[in-house]
Amino acid sequence: MDRILNSAFDFFAYALPGFCILASLFLLDKSLEYGEDFLVYAGRLHVGSGVVLLALSYILGFAIAPIGRKFFRWYQDTSFIEWLAKILDGKTKKHEENEIYKDSGPGEKKEPIFISDKFVLVRELAPQNFKYIESWHVYSLMSQNMVIAGVIASALTIIKIIWYGPSNLQFWIATVFVVMFLTFMFMYNAVKFSIWSIDDHNAAITKLHLLEQADKLTGRDKDTPKQAH
Repeated sequence: MDRILNSAFDFFAYALPGFCILASLFLLDKSLEYGEDFLVYAGRLHVGSGVVLLALSYILGFAIAPIGRKFFRWYQDTSFIEWLAKILDGKTKKHEENEIYKDSGPGEKKEPIFISDKFVLVRELAPQNFKYIESWHVYSLMSQNMVIAGVIASALTIIKIIWYGPSNLQFWIATVFVVMFLTFMFMYNAVKFSIWSIDDHNAAITKLHLLEQADKLTGRDKDTPKQAH
């Protein structure tokens, strides 16, 4: 397993969502109608099959990441996410006052410094802070991919209900609602943890004076990006 997954990042961001998508494909099996049926089927898997399934899960999760990111950009600023944030007392808007901009001349529009530059600064000069920021990033990416998994699982469950007409209809209807609810929660978490990552990035750079530290290391004291006021 260690040879397949290099870190917890790989597991939570890619393998877990990919596994959920692969597992949802078994919903189309007519012989699997009850929860116990899925448990019995899973118990028949051998170690070799599990390793193959894990590898396929990782590949699939990695492949859907761009789709999850594209979908994330669509719903992150929607009123639905704002509504969820109000209900859950969460925060889905970044602190604009903490944003860090490049130096610009009089009358020129200020532009934020590149996110890659922020990653380098915090990773090299504040590694303890970077661990937390990376955690928020992992949780956001996992949630983005789990949203895609939830959409697929919901669609396949609805197909199973309409086309196959399972005998325990109430169970599958409840399953649809549970999966949809979890999908909405993952949408909210994807935005929330992304905001946490952005705010912690900016706060670490500002409060720990990482730009000034970087200038001293490189021997440059001019052309330093300044914090927005």
